[in-house]
Amino acid sequence: MRRTLFIARSVELLVLGAMMFLLPISPLTCTVISGQVRYLRNYRATLTLTACYARASWRTRVISRNLQRTLHGPIAPPETIEGHCTHCGLCCVDKSCVFLDWTDEGASRCAIYNNWFWKMTSCGRYPVDRESIAVYGCPSFKAIAIKTMSC
Repeated sequence: MRRTLFIARSVELLVLGAMMFLLPISPLTCTVISGQVRYLRNYRATLTLTACYARASWRTRVISRNLQRTLHGPIAPPETIEGHCTHCGLCCVDKSCVFLDWTDEGASRCAIYNNWFWKMTSCGRYPVDRESIAVYGCPSFKAIAIKTMSC
């Protein structure tokens, strides 16, 4: 378990380090992923958003938590997730995702929702467990433990 956490945190550090090293090309990367030229047009703003996203990803451990879950399997007892998205934006790495947009009514929306890249990220699977709900303080989902029958 500790070894899995060490591996997951090391991979996370490498990925986020590479992301910061490649920060100057992040507007181009965001444009390719989203198909929206605004990321390239707003070069400085995209750089700032990408750097904030990298810091928030480290703080919330989004990469290592998902990698650890993949390598080790679920750690918590079986549970089911109830609720529906209220578009608060908290799960978008505490409102710091570079792809996070807002409607005029104040609801969050994702600029890459349901595209090929979104489906590869943890966003496409959120929420997966009690911890992921707690990390972001999500007000709309809750994890319910599944009661198992014993003989």
